[in-house]
Amino acid sequence: MLAIIFFSFLLLLGQTGTAAGGTITGRVVFRGELPVLPQIQARKDRGVCGETTPFEALTVSTANRGVQQAVVFLEGVAR
Repeated sequence: MLAIIFFSFLLLLGQTGTAAGGTITGRVVFRGELPVLPQIQARKDRGVCGETTPFEALTVSTANRGVQQAVVFLEGVAR
């Protein structure tokens, strides 16, 4: 049921549109010292996953400090 509501919401967003829309591109980069995230205990499929699995709430590239799966909100944008 939640999926139906979510996709209905997405359809409504697509219908509203903006008169002077545009595209924003860029990268989200982590600044500061990278935190050490804990391992979490696997509850299912331990034969495949192992006893622990990485906690992936925050995934940062060690090469360029880019944040994976970041969400950005824009405030003060007039429709």
